[in-house]
This record gives sequence, C-alpha cells and structure tokens, in this order.
Amino acid sequence: KPGAEFTDDFFMVGEVWGMGIPRNEYYDFGFDALINFSFQGEGFEGPVYRPAALPGIYQTYADTLNQQNTNVLSYISSHDTKLFPRNQLIDGLTAQLLLPGGVEIFYGDETGRPYVSSGSDITMGTRSYMNWNTINKDIQSHFQKISRFRARNLALGAGSHLELSRSPFIFQREYNKAGIKNTVVVAWEQKPGSTIDVSRAFSEGDLLRDAYTQYGYRVLNGKVTVDAD
Repeated sequence: KPGAEFTDDFFMVGEVWGMGIPRNEYYDFGFDALINFSFQGEGFEGPVYRPAALPGIYQTYADTLNQQNTNVLSYISSHDTKLFPRNQLIDGLTAQLLLPGGVEIFYGDETGRPYVSSGSDITMGTRSYMNWNTINKDIQSHFQKISRFRARNLALGAGSHLELSRSPFIFQREYNKAGIKNTVVVAWEQKPGSTIDVSRAFSEGDLLRDAYTQYGYRVLNGKVTVDAD
C-alpha cells in the first residue's frame, strides 16, 4: 500500500548483449544475475557445441561464479539467435542442466519443438507454436529426470566442482554453507556393471540413489557398482 516499505526479497536478472560470466558493474547496482551469451556463443561456437570442452567449462564456471559471488543464466536456444539442433537436444540439455550457475530453458527445448520457416526474418522461426500435440517423449523424459535431479540438489548449480575422472567424465559438486550441506557425484558414459569411486564424496556404508534410474546403491570400500541406463 502507499507509504509501506517494500521488504520482499526478489531475484533480478539483466540481459546485456554479449555478456559472459566475468563480474561487471551491473552486479554492483542491484542485478543478481545476467544472461550468459557465451555458452551458446554469439557465432554458435560456444562450448555447448563442443563436448570435449565441458570439463574445463564446468570447472571454470564453478570457480569463477563462487569466487565472484555472482550468478548467470545460461541458455542453449534463444528467440534472438537460433534453436539448438533438434536432433541433439538430449546431449545439449544434459550439458546445460549440469552447468554451475543458473540455467534458462527456452520453451520447447524440453519437448523437441521444431524450427519453422520464417521468411526473411530467420529469428522468427525460433518462435514457433508450442508442440503440444507432437511432444518428443524421449527428450521430455530425459529432461524431467535431470531437471528434477538439479532441483533437488543445490550443489549442482551452486557448489564447488571437483573433477574425479576425465575419461569417463566423472565429477563431484559440493555445497556447504549456512548449515546446508549437499553433495552429488555425476558420472557420464557408464555401463551396467561400471564401478565408480565415490570415496571423496560419501562415507562407507552410505546409501545413494541414482537420480536417472532411481536404483539405490550402498557404498562399499569407497565405491558403488551401478546398473546404469
């Protein structure tokens, strides 16, 4: 009401064309995050198109954002640029949803919404109708599993990053602030029967759950043997 002091907290995001993850003056004047153009790349050459670059990107993002005490919103598709290749969305969404910092899901990436012909304005093709009647169930199911994992685990977006293995790529994220502790281990390219060393993240006897299959495993001799999807 008029005259009342506004006390509700809120999260303010800015869009400044071309900005990446380094801290700048916008954070000094009220912004909590800026949209990160560098993950897709202005010429679409960003690390989301280069899977081999992701280990270094994850480490850099986690270190930089935590040291700066800043945040970003990273995208892989945009109404102003282009849609991530529709036949690679499972890979693209995986790379994005496991990023440190905030992530911005452009509508239809989670369902395989197609690009449409747009005449002279190529960006208009990125703004097609939502594909309610032609949802790609494989993409949607994959997105739901990883996005729920992300939502449940603060460490994935806000924690410190520790690479445990490069090939196969395995990493640990840990958040431990203000009495909140959360730790996850993410392992790529696992097969049924693969053994993962989790001794740096979890204690002997801990019961863990695979967020993708929902199978449970107990830590024995610092390791778990998984029945991976």
